[in-house]
Amino acid sequence: MVKYNIIIVAFLCLLLASPIHGQIIVDERAILIPDRDDTAQVNADISFIVDIDENNMEKSEYKLDISNQENYSIEGYIEIYMEFIPETIEVLVDGKKADIITQEESYTNSRYRVKIDIAPESDIIVEVDYKILKTPQQWNVGLWALQYHYNSPINLQFSSKKEDYIRTYSKYDGKITLGYEPSKLSCSNCISEGKTITVEDSDYFYVNWEKKRVPYRAGILYLVMIFGIMYYLVKKSR
Repeated sequence: MVKYNIIIVAFLCLLLASPIHGQIIVDERAILIPDRDDTAQVNADISFIVDIDENNMEKSEYKLDISNQENYSIEGYIEIYMEFIPETIEVLVDGKKADIITQEESYTNSRYRVKIDIAPESDIIVEVDYKILKTPQQWNVGLWALQYHYNSPINLQFSSKKEDYIRTYSKYDGKITLGYEPSKLSCSNCISEGKTITVEDSDYFYVNWEKKRVPYRAGILYLVMIFGIMYYLVKKSR
């Protein structure tokens, strides 16, 4: 009986020392994944002045101070999205006029792009100036007021040979001035005071407002309709 017990103990020792048990121990250990370099970033300090006059003609001046924080070159695009065709648009990169690529241009959607390159650990200054008619939201046109909205038309995209996509951290500072008294003005990440909207150190902003109007054409149409109905009733009564 003792002999059988010794054999069983020896068998169990061999089993515990076998490669199968060793494999089980390895499988239970956490697999280490190499850390990715998630520090790549571009900083953009964006200042702007926007004037929208009483006829809703918008004149905007944007200045972008873009900083490459990495020790390698990056390339990218300044993209400009608009809901109308601008009367004028100009982009300067470090004081020099840049080539503007027109991606799409229509009275409902216009898109422009400017290619830029930034050397390692350096800054560039981009200036975007344009003039455009501010159009109301066509899906929400009212009889006594037209609704408008505003947010930055600027979008930044960067990449490099090391990174397919580099994150951009943007901060906006600026003012929007209206040439008339707005109604139902709402502001996200900004402060409104009368006809002036101020944005301070915000990563995005959005503004909604309404412009009151007198519907002359609708009034004339209603008067013509009423006159026509009265004329028809008088004629029929005779």
